[in-house]
Amino acid sequence: MSIIDAGDGVEFTVLARGKRERVSLRLLGRHNVLNVLAAVAVGAWATRRLGGLTGDSYGAIAEVAEVVMLLLIVVLNAWFS
Repeated sequence: MSIIDAGDGVEFTVLARGKRERVSLRLLGRHNVLNVLAAVAVGAWATRRLGGLTGDSYGAIAEVAEVVMLLLIVVLNAWFS
C-alpha cells in the first residue's frame, strides 16, 4: 500500500478482492487511512457474519473504529513518552 499526501487530503492504493483500488480522502493526515481501513475491515466482517449491513451496523463500525484509533493513540503516546 502506498500513501500520498495530497494538498487537500491523502490518497492511497489498496488491494481489494484481487483488484487494486485507488482511494482518495478529503481528510488531512495519514492516520485517517488507518481509520478507513479499520472501518472497511469491520464492515467486511459484519457483512460476512450478518449477511448484510444495516444502519445500526454502520453506526457500530464507526464507534469501533474510533475506539480502536483512540486506544492506539494512547498506547503510542505511552510508548514514546
